[in-house]
Amino acid sequence: MLLIGIIQLVSSTMMLDEEVTLELTVPQVSGHEFVSSMNINGIQYMSICECVSPELTEQEDIKCAPSIITLTQDIEAPGATLEEVQEKLETGNYTFVNVYSSSFRCIDGRITEPSLGSFGGDLGEFALALLVYEDLSGSRLDEETIRLYLTEYLECMEQESFYWCNDDDAVGKVEKEMGIEGIDFYNPRQDLEEQLLELLMHPDGIGDLHIKNMLKYPDKYSIRKEAVELLVKVFYKILWNEEDSMREELYFEIYPGSHNETGFLEVRTMEDCFVLEAAPLVVPREGDKDNLSLFVHHLDAVNIKRTQLSLFFGEKIAKNQDGITADKFLSRMKHHGIMFMDVTGSIIAGNIPFFTANFEN
Repeated sequence: MLLIGIIQLVSSTMMLDEEVTLELTVPQVSGHEFVSSMNINGIQYMSICECVSPELTEQEDIKCAPSIITLTQDIEAPGATLEEVQEKLETGNYTFVNVYSSSFRCIDGRITEPSLGSFGGDLGEFALALLVYEDLSGSRLDEETIRLYLTEYLECMEQESFYWCNDDDAVGKVEKEMGIEGIDFYNPRQDLEEQLLELLMHPDGIGDLHIKNMLKYPDKYSIRKEAVELLVKVFYKILWNEEDSMREELYFEIYPGSHNETGFLEVRTMEDCFVLEAAPLVVPREGDKDNLSLFVHHLDAVNIKRTQLSLFFGEKIAKNQDGITADKFLSRMKHHGIMFMDVTGSIIAGNIPFFTANFEN
């Protein structure tokens, strides 16, 4: 049964199927122009990956200012109720950000800050792009090549930081395996690095549920897991190398505590926001561990980010040769991305309710 609610701040009590409205105060979002461009389904997208600071320009006078959140419960299961998610969204204070200039955090209900969510965070999307590139080019990327591609992307990305995560449980297992407590996983002793890398590339040493399951069940994702393992290895090597200027571009976070998510929330946005590459920041969990905790995924924002990655790999890496264009790359990223999302989603959220929040007028 599909359950629907429309949230409104003026409502002091909310009943199932009752129509209510949420008035949002959001900043104006203006677009920007880039050197390269592509047209997808009649929408013009602009490239940002020219390794120069893009010049900000005004676009059409389209305002990304949704006034209503329509919440639907798509899958019923034990866990969070529609009313509980309505109440959470009702009390939210939403900031809309430009997707191209924003980092994506992991899908994790322990995050207590406003954020954009994607499977595996920024590293998960880059892993998807690497796998698509291998598929289209017929090549098997080695560590040196993956490091080169990641470094080039870090140099030209517009966002301030490239994000990935781990958690207390995973790093605790690594410490136990090594027989050492209090390891600094952000900057470990040099004599520990080789053994740490081996353990942190193993599923047991990974707290990000998406990358963890990709490496644990590669056949379910139909992937060459070595490419993902090497990306994880390259990430840590850059992070730990104090002489590598690219380490300043990485943002690594270790989530405390255990999972207690009771629902999955998909965030969708109106067309005006999509055109302006804008999306709302949402908090997966407000406050302490006893509060409502949700997996939060920004589907429309992720597709915008994939447009950027497709331009990078299609134009900068493949140089539009061998039939690899940005359009083709994006189509393949969306195809594989949906498959990856379905697999990971079924593993981590198969037994909890699924909700969709549409930010619209």
